[in-house]
Amino acid sequence: MYVPLGKSREIALWGGAPNGKPLWVDLNDCGSAACPAKCVEKNNVAGAYRFFTITARRAGNSMLEARAGGPHGALWDSVQVVVERPIAWGATSRSLRRHSVCVLY
Repeated sequence: MYVPLGKSREIALWGGAPNGKPLWVDLNDCGSAACPAKCVEKNNVAGAYRFFTITARRAGNSMLEARAGGPHGALWDSVQVVVERPIAWGATSRSLRRHSVCVLY
């Protein structure tokens, strides 16, 4: 998932853990000062879907993780978050070809 510096992106999560409880979702290094982004769950009424806003803070990479049983539970799914300087329209970037927007299932 590419997030330009100074911008935000949204991602959706469908479903939950096998025990019927919600999955824990956050960046794997969210407590670190070096974490390049911030993840905040949005209030929603969309049933089985949960929505998260990823806001860029500084250039770098992190993993957005969904885990069963809390931050140290079994990894359910993940997506890499790449924060870089914005790219002008029409420009090409190897990083854009490497990363795509994903939905965690």
